[in-house]
Amino acid sequence: MRSISSKMKKKSLFFFIILCSLSIISAQDKQELKGQYFLGPDIGLMFGTVNRIEIAPVLGYYLTNRLSAAAGFKYEFYSQKNLYTTVGSVKTHIYGPRAFMRFAVFNNIGDYLPVGMNSSIFFHAEFEANNLSSDYFYKPAVADNSRFWHSTVLLGGGFSQTASERMQINILFLWDTYTGDISLYYNPIIRFGLLFFLRPRYTE
Repeated sequence: MRSISSKMKKKSLFFFIILCSLSIISAQDKQELKGQYFLGPDIGLMFGTVNRIEIAPVLGYYLTNRLSAAAGFKYEFYSQKNLYTTVGSVKTHIYGPRAFMRFAVFNNIGDYLPVGMNSSIFFHAEFEANNLSSDYFYKPAVADNSRFWHSTVLLGGGFSQTASERMQINILFLWDTYTGDISLYYNPIIRFGLLFFLRPRYTE
């Protein structure tokens, strides 16, 4: 009985510490983000044997001070140098809808570390549906000179730095979870983006 009571006390203390930590984190949120709308034109760039120029605008909404969701559209110009034949470069266009959810682990790192930065760290989960040309991305049972849809899920996180009361600068590090024959990304994926709030986001 004594050992059971000791275990119960340890568990109770553990949950009490977690609840206190969550309360402290919530109390230190100085940004009133819940109910905010934002615009986010993400940009992806890669140059080399494969060149990619991606523009992916979204419209988003903060469900809570930490959890946000967004949806939008992606366009990408894709080219690949053919090093082993005389055909030259392959060039094509990729486009389609995208949607993501983000959860801010720290809304302001300066609340926890003496770094003096108004910045945040977040988790990111994203769904993409890409329209591809069968001339350059092989898919069985697709006729020549046609296009087809390919979907994937990107997981990872990012770092956000406040530039003004209405703007953030974001950098994301993502991982493509698709493991099939069609390879759109080389992991890890690095993206840069801006996020514009439609109204100021600080409270007194």
